[in-house]
Amino acid sequence: MSEEIEINENNFSEYFKDVRNCTPARGEVIAQYTASAEFVEGNEKRQVISLLNSTENKMEATAQVMRKLLFASELDAYRVPRIMAEDMISGMTEDEVASKPYKYTLEMFFYAKPENVPKDDPHWSVISVLNLEDFLGKNEGEIQMKILSDEEAGRLNLELKEDSHETEVAQSGQAASGADA
Repeated sequence: MSEEIEINENNFSEYFKDVRNCTPARGEVIAQYTASAEFVEGNEKRQVISLLNSTENKMEATAQVMRKLLFASELDAYRVPRIMAEDMISGMTEDEVASKPYKYTLEMFFYAKPENVPKDDPHWSVISVLNLEDFLGKNEGEIQMKILSDEEAGRLNLELKEDSHETEVAQSGQAASGADA
């Protein structure tokens, strides 16, 4: 019988390691946390507004701020600044844009043991890494992944575990074609 653990804000980083600055351990999966968020007034928003007003093309830098500091999904990292720019073009002042909340999808990724990821919480999903043992056997390397649709998984003869929100992920060849975590 396994002992139940309590994960709280004090010990969260022991059980959930940020994929941006950690490597996976044997038996770990990628735990994805997704939620709806609002981009509200603050330093990051002022920085995005400043980037949008710059005369140089700063869209990639703006998207990086959205992804890295605000954990915006890839789509929303571009969509939200575009809407903000449209608001300014239509006549809103910087202060009005700064005070207006903009909804976006927040996505965070962690390495974790599958048993530590909440099972009945719609905010959490698990991504299994198929080539983890290959990666751990090398001194250097990278894990490439792509979340597969049911159709793509069927073509590759991978099983999707419907009851646990778990998706199989492929590493090489055409299945991973340039997508990465």
